[in-house]
Amino acid sequence: MRTRCTTPLKTRFTTAFLFVTLIAATACSGSPTLEPAVQAEPTAVVLTESEVQEAAPKSESMPEIARSAFSAPQIWTDQGVFCEQGCYLADVTGDGAADFIVQDEDGIYVLRSSGAGFSVFEKWTEQGVFCQQGCSMGDATGDGLADFIVQDNDGIYVLASNGDGFDPFQKWTAQSVTCEQGCFSADTTGDGRVDFIAQDEDGIFVLPSSGQSFDAFIKWTEQGVFCEQGCYLADVNGDGSADFVAQDNDGIYVLTSNGNGFDSPAKWTEQGVFCQQGCFVADVSGDGLADFIVQDEDGIYVLSSNGSAFNPHVKWTTQGIFCQQSCYLTDVSGDGAADFVVQDNDGIYVLVAQ
Repeated sequence: MRTRCTTPLKTRFTTAFLFVTLIAATACSGSPTLEPAVQAEPTAVVLTESEVQEAAPKSESMPEIARSAFSAPQIWTDQGVFCEQGCYLADVTGDGAADFIVQDEDGIYVLRSSGAGFSVFEKWTEQGVFCQQGCSMGDATGDGLADFIVQDNDGIYVLASNGDGFDPFQKWTAQSVTCEQGCFSADTTGDGRVDFIAQDEDGIFVLPSSGQSFDAFIKWTEQGVFCEQGCYLADVNGDGSADFVAQDNDGIYVLTSNGNGFDSPAKWTEQGVFCQQGCFVADVSGDGLADFIVQDEDGIYVLSSNGSAFNPHVKWTTQGIFCQQSCYLTDVSGDGAADFVVQDNDGIYVLVAQ
């Protein structure tokens, strides 16, 4: 695996979908009215504790809804949304639906997701927030709310979300952290807190989050890992820890996380996968496994994960989808499956996974 990692079709600091979910209405047929029958006087019956347990219905797990397509685009804002510094999608309110975050020069603004649209923007910081090296978003504190992470020359700072605003920044590292190949924020340890990952030429290093700071870096690979087309971090095997995904010319490779390091690369496709418009890794099927998504000119294709490999691609749209500003994949509807979000000049559109 060779060359530098890139994150296609996203703004520079997007970790990262936006408009009306498609609701299927089901008609209920009525039942014929019958004359009431004369009933006998009820007789009380007393059951023993063991009989009650035997009579109790067995609980059954709810069947998973298998998504297999994206809905038609639905508009989620009544006008265009523009970002002076950066645009992001993350669940900063903790309701399970990703919100749209605008980083402007005078402050950070949030458009909350209702699950069917984005609300008017709210200002979440009193002044502008700037990042000397990079900005990212993720739940670093582990409270279920995505925080704003600033990578500066003298260290990494976190502005924790309180659900209605971002708290003042706190320094989470004693010194600066630089990345020779790429920087990522993802929960590689599986504890519910995003960690800071540095992809260097001699290996991948992880700074685990303690919920209040990033600990000292730990080397998670014995040698450098390079990606000929793109590098991604997402939980593709469904164990709750983000894995390292390397997209090379001859196929897609996965270094699964064991919570303390990345395992050796395993080839997850028989051949190379190429994207004309953009590539993404996100759980669009809603089964807890991140899938590989290809945005081509004639449509969006999904290579679903089975936990140990990516299945053959399936077309999820009837035609090509294009984004005038940016494209994102994240769960804005709050149903557990990532949606396709289009940021156009006249508004934000969402193709809901269904």
